[in-house]
Amino acid sequence: MKCYERNYYSLDAILYKEEFLVPNIKTNTFWFREIEVAFEHENNFNKNLFQEVSHLLITNSHLKVLVTYPNQNEKKY
Repeated sequence: MKCYERNYYSLDAILYKEEFLVPNIKTNTFWFREIEVAFEHENNFNKNLFQEVSHLLITNSHLKVLVTYPNQNEKKY
């Protein structure tokens, strides 16, 4: 798989297979027919986590990954 990490539809990164690329488009442009892995990263666990989860839920991909770091009140969540 290859990694595209330039904010595709506001996703932090995606992993894709070469055959998922739309053919016959301009060089250095990327359009995908499928997304293998949608990746989101959120540093602010208390404030913006719901936005990242919601975004992943509406993204059509084979796997959704969210990386975050709970604060000292992690038992509360």
